[in-house]
Amino acid sequence: LVKDFVEVPQGVFFNENMFPEMLDENDREAWDMYFTLLFMRKAQGVGTWEIKAEDIASVIGADLTKKSGKSRVRKTLLRLEDDYGLITFSTLKKENAFKVALTEGVFQSDFKPVNVPVAFYQYGFQKRWSLPTQYAYCVSLIMESESKARPYWMSPAQQLAERFSIDPDSLR
Repeated sequence: LVKDFVEVPQGVFFNENMFPEMLDENDREAWDMYFTLLFMRKAQGVGTWEIKAEDIASVIGADLTKKSGKSRVRKTLLRLEDDYGLITFSTLKKENAFKVALTEGVFQSDFKPVNVPVAFYQYGFQKRWSLPTQYAYCVSLIMESESKARPYWMSPAQQLAERFSIDPDSLR
């Protein structure tokens, strides 16, 4: 029985401007960074950090020795803030770092969080699984938590696609 979870706000999966858009845009860097922040929130019990650019670069696979790598770090944070509304951030002058905060409003939805096992992060599934696979896994966790026949559930792909604002092929 898995007892250690990272709580992912369920609203992230229902709001078409959040994970469904990341999926449409294949924005792996934004999802990896966001999930890492959620894991950090679980581990440290806080939702605001000073994070060095090199730490962000290691999460998204950017090379900071190149100008493009520095740009990718900043653009990932900008997308999480402006496109998805999942964080706020500011640039710190010292040590090429950023102050990053999770948007707490996302956590105060009418939905209970999706409990993703910590092992998902610890074993590197967020790096090994494709974005659609991760999305399908999280949808499966949501559906399982709502099922009266837990841990079993069933639903047509078209119905799931409509509910989660995604292309039905994303779940195949």
